[in-house]
Amino acid sequence: DRCNGNGNGNGTKRDQSMTPPPSQKDALIIAGDISHELSKLEETFSIILKSLSCHVFFVCGNHEAWVGGDEMDSLGIVDSLKKIETVNSLCKRMGVYTDFRLLGRCQDYPVVILPLMSWYDGSLALQNCEDLCASFDSWPWVDFIRCKWPNVQILEPVFSLSIHSFTLSRNQPFLW
Repeated sequence: DRCNGNGNGNGTKRDQSMTPPPSQKDALIIAGDISHELSKLEETFSIILKSLSCHVFFVCGNHEAWVGGDEMDSLGIVDSLKKIETVNSLCKRMGVYTDFRLLGRCQDYPVVILPLMSWYDGSLALQNCEDLCASFDSWPWVDFIRCKWPNVQILEPVFSLSIHSFTLSRNQPFLW
């Protein structure tokens, strides 16, 4: 009810002077990090799709690449690329866009939405902080523990660069 104009979530009526709820002419772009759990992603998308009448786009964030835990184990998802593919399949099944779309019927003002895949490019490496890399158990970003990339040795110094290059290459078919 909060999203369709029947209330604001705290039991009071929605202020009529507020912006109207999104319609088929609008788009919602979600820039990842909803959850590392597929069941919570599905629940969240379901609520959004039921509540809003607009196009919904989603780009996986780092949390969606996390693997491990009972849900991932039960689905046999052991690497982050498979997890991202599974998230994209879930989106497609539910009607959430993860790929190129041209919106708008008016040729004078078309809108192109192009969700792009990316990952750290290595520029996050800090000079004189090698001690942080001595043990990834103490690394400040959980991504280096929860993301498992196929055919990549996680302790290699080029770890981020190789995944970064791979993710950018996946965008090539959509760029013109």
